[in-house]
Amino acid sequence: MVRTRRWVGIGLLGVGCGGSAGERAVPAAPASGAPTNVAALGPSEGVRTASDEVRHHWPFGNDFDFATYLQIDDTSSSEFGSMVKPAVLVMAKRYVFAAQDACATEMTAATREVVVGAKDAGHLILVRYEPGQRLGDPAACLRRLFAGEPVTVPGSDAAFASGDNVVALKSNLVVFGDQNTVRRVFDASPAGSWPDVLDLQNGQHLRLNVRRAEGKVSAEGFVASSREFMRLQLDATFPDESAASRVEQRAVQTKKDFASSLSGRHELQSGQPILDGFRVVRDGRSVTFAIELKEPPLEQSRDFGMLFALTTSSVRKYLSYAKIEEARRILRAIAERELEAWRSSPPGQRQLVSLPPVPQEVPHGNKYASVAADWKPWESLHFSLDQPQYFQYSVVAARDGQHADVIGRGDLDGNGRSSLFKLGLAVDSKRGFLIVSPIEEMDPEE
Repeated sequence: MVRTRRWVGIGLLGVGCGGSAGERAVPAAPASGAPTNVAALGPSEGVRTASDEVRHHWPFGNDFDFATYLQIDDTSSSEFGSMVKPAVLVMAKRYVFAAQDACATEMTAATREVVVGAKDAGHLILVRYEPGQRLGDPAACLRRLFAGEPVTVPGSDAAFASGDNVVALKSNLVVFGDQNTVRRVFDASPAGSWPDVLDLQNGQHLRLNVRRAEGKVSAEGFVASSREFMRLQLDATFPDESAASRVEQRAVQTKKDFASSLSGRHELQSGQPILDGFRVVRDGRSVTFAIELKEPPLEQSRDFGMLFALTTSSVRKYLSYAKIEEARRILRAIAERELEAWRSSPPGQRQLVSLPPVPQEVPHGNKYASVAADWKPWESLHFSLDQPQYFQYSVVAARDGQHADVIGRGDLDGNGRSSLFKLGLAVDSKRGFLIVSPIEEMDPEE
């Protein structure tokens, strides 16, 4: 828990303020995901991309599960950057010891760009800061914040490790992540592997992109603002309309619960603008979430602090939901193969059989890449997976072969507690049917 809080705190430090990076020509057509009220954001600022330092050290290219890029220019026409800094510092102090506040404040004030990325079990926070006289010794500052032991990372000026996590320093870059990903950062391909989907447009300060190819789940979002206007938007696509509908209903219920919590509580009334500005619209498999706030920068900084906390929590839940969809999808696929195998067997030989778990141990916070040998006992179902999996799958049949449970177990957060997904199969001998029950779930987000 202490390590988790420290990582959250260090991540928050990078979201304090930003500055100008590279710029490129404005595209001929408006970018996808631009605010509906573009005029309210003022004249187009052009497409702003990451600096050469950040582009060169981004290790994932266009192959990632999650990525977000933040760049806030305090000198631009928008006062958003300078106004939001205090709100982020307040949040950061929740996770940083008091003796480290001065170091944290200096590092935050010097930050210019933040990029966060994840691919499978790899994760990364990359921060570019602007050195100054007040910053002092960056390596000493990071060691105090991270409380790790010195390690050698080729290409870095200094690095400290705590468990499997590493923080490394090179010139004006700070890199946080698991050891394998941090080492990849310093071996990254030359500039050009940067994903264009993270470039900023139309007054945007932040862009986000989520891809879960195996679950057919994806999302892109942004935060944009001017002196009078701020908009946060997330466009998500789900595997099917039923999944999108469930997410839409959950969002609507969350809004109702939020409204209920505000009712009659004066100290929470500052959240009313967020509630009033929230919209959710579904179109088939796609769901758009948007919050529009028409207010000056001072109020924007207050509401952005709340939105940042809410969005961080929502993204975690969104990623967890995408992983959970894997279990549901695979259990249904196994049930379909069981049904096909049962129907193709002679009537007097129709029995459900147990199949061993793949993998043998429940994955703990990581994906498992199976091989053909893992699925050899499953050949009777003609079933196997060629993509890494977050869950362990098995079939447990009764001795009489008339009942069976298709089971998925996972540990998404790696805390040692497992989730359980169970789909029941039962033979109706009188009518010659195989009955498939709905999926039962226990602690699905564990």
